Amino acid sequence: MASSTLLPRSAGVPSALPSDSETRLRPADLLACIVLFVAMSWTLMLRFDDGVVPHDSGTLGHAAERVLLGEWPHRDFDDPYIGLLSFLNAAALYTFGVNLISIRFVLFPVTLAGFLLIYWMVRRAMPPATAALVTATAFAWSVPNYFSAMPTWYNLYCTLFGTAAMLLYADTKLRRWIMLAGFLTGVSFLFKSVGLYFTATAALFVIFIEQRRSEVGGPAKIASSPNVSRLIIAGLALYVAAVAAIVASHPRVPEIMTFLAPSAVLASYLAWNERRLRFHDAVGRFRRLVSAGTSFFVGAAVPIVLFVLPYIFTGSFGSWFRGVFITPYRRLSDETLGTVLADAPFAAGAVMLVIVCCVLIATSRSAKAYIGCAVLAAAGLLLLFNGGEPSVYAAVWTAVRLVPLACAAIVCYRLVHQTTPSKRTAVESAVPWDLAFLLTAAAGVFSLVQFPIAHGIYFLYVAPLVIASSAIVLAVLFPRTQAPVVVCGLIVLGFSATWIWSGHPFMFGSSYMPASRTTAVDADRAQVRYDAEAAKYFSAVIEEVTKRTPAGAPILAFPDSPDIYFMTGRTNPTRTFFDVFDSDYGTPERDSRLLELMDRSGVQLVVLRNLAAVSPAGISVRLREEIRRRFPNVVYIEDRGIKYFTVRWRDKVPAPAPVAPTVETKEAKAVKLAALKPPR
Repeated sequence: MASSTLLPRSAGVPSALPSDSETRLRPADLLACIVLFVAMSWTLMLRFDDGVVPHDSGTLGHAAERVLLGEWPHRDFDDPYIGLLSFLNAAALYTFGVNLISIRFVLFPVTLAGFLLIYWMVRRAMPPATAALVTATAFAWSVPNYFSAMPTWYNLYCTLFGTAAMLLYADTKLRRWIMLAGFLTGVSFLFKSVGLYFTATAALFVIFIEQRRSEVGGPAKIASSPNVSRLIIAGLALYVAAVAAIVASHPRVPEIMTFLAPSAVLASYLAWNERRLRFHDAVGRFRRLVSAGTSFFVGAAVPIVLFVLPYIFTGSFGSWFRGVFITPYRRLSDETLGTVLADAPFAAGAVMLVIVCCVLIATSRSAKAYIGCAVLAAAGLLLLFNGGEPSVYAAVWTAVRLVPLACAAIVCYRLVHQTTPSKRTAVESAVPWDLAFLLTAAAGVFSLVQFPIAHGIYFLYVAPLVIASSAIVLAVLFPRTQAPVVVCGLIVLGFSATWIWSGHPFMFGSSYMPASRTTAVDADRAQVRYDAEAAKYFSAVIEEVTKRTPAGAPILAFPDSPDIYFMTGRTNPTRTFFDVFDSDYGTPERDSRLLELMDRSGVQLVVLRNLAAVSPAGISVRLREEIRRRFPNVVYIEDRGIKYFTVRWRDKVPAPAPVAPTVETKEAKAVKLAALKPPR
């Protein structure tokens, strides 16, 4: 195996970092992978029928079924995502049956592969047992808490595989690896547009490794290279400006520190280092950057072009383009679609993280490492015993969310203070800086998937990268011992097992509320467990719809009710999944359009969702009154005084409006008769 560092390892230096021979697969690695595989598989099987968030699973199922019936995303319906996931889930429905469980059969093996890849990466900096602990901790904070085949999980796994490809590129300098990373980025984009974020990670890392290579590659070359360095610095500034533009819709301190600051710190270090190295073969470095970038973008273009070719050939590329690049960005400008980080938990979490970082940095020398571990262990026990307190719970989530910023600051600080090979100690030369920088960049950039919806569930997608990068940073801080990695890993794993696994996903990140998803929904298409209240009203809705309409009949369920269509097996006569993305959302014209559609499509039953979180203006007062008039029969689906759904139907669908007869002129009759005469 090629060396995992960009600098030679000094011999005879005691270090906890594994040597090249130690990073080769050994029986201990095989045993660790088997244990991880069995434990993760068993955990996922326990959560396989976990309902979690109904409208998420229903959205995926409804889109997949429409593809299964011959429709295309964005051409025939407003897919919330790019489209690849709908085709993948349609294949799962075709293979395993039309129900919410089927789409998880695809996510299951991909999840196992992704976390075993995390083991492979962190194993480059620590022994097998420690790497297994880090992998288990990363897993415990992610999929088991939200086992639904959401596209962002696939974004995460594409990011992990792309990160591994970039590591191999750093080891071998072979362009096929960076082309593979680009290909994975293109595939990730086809799941969800946030997959493009890995482009920034790859760019930051390529600049980093080229700076390191030019630094140790030979004598300085004095030429017109400062201008080239200025061009690279301008590119870094442009990237930070782009991230700032994304965050600009919620320009608050918590959002800036959580989503913008990690990228800004990493880019600032690279810009500073580029200015310092402007005479170290900057022209050659720029040429290599252009070559690497070309390979990356060629790789990314391949899956995207292959995916859109059918749209181009059928003349529907414009619909796909609007659905992918225009409609989704309404959520950046619509305040109802964003959630902000609370100020008080952010402040408490930031203070908590600063204290932890100070303890770690102050005790980073081997003689004091165990003192820091003892302090952190005592603090960790207090957190575990008091994690159920709302203030403590929210502060811990905030602290973990800020870890990418802390990792970026620590890595860049250490890199600044060992800027030249002559200043590096033997142990520092053995540190896998490429791995530390890459995972830190991946965690910092991928944190943007939480914006603008900063709900705790969205952090689960980022948590594996955050935990893996923080473990590598601890290996950088403590190159002679693995004790801090083990202690911190056990604390974070214990918090997950105690206060996250059993918690309700709707409350993640804010306060602990125990979940009780033990009741199955009474439907063949929804063989999942919800809490008793949700299972009751979903079963009631399904019963009312199936009792009053035949299978496959058109109904209208809104606002934001793709799950109702899928669970009941009824047809959606609209393109809409979430009402807020309709171009005429909230207008009288939309009301008229829906009323006309009800009559034209023969809709006999309407399901009104009374608690719409995404599209609160989905039903106007006028539209509600008109539906009440046209659909006089009603059943309210309620529990404990809360009306979750209203089901309305009419006994007979009105006949289509008669077409007025047209008056045929004598000339028109003559033409028609002439056409009917046989030729002579």
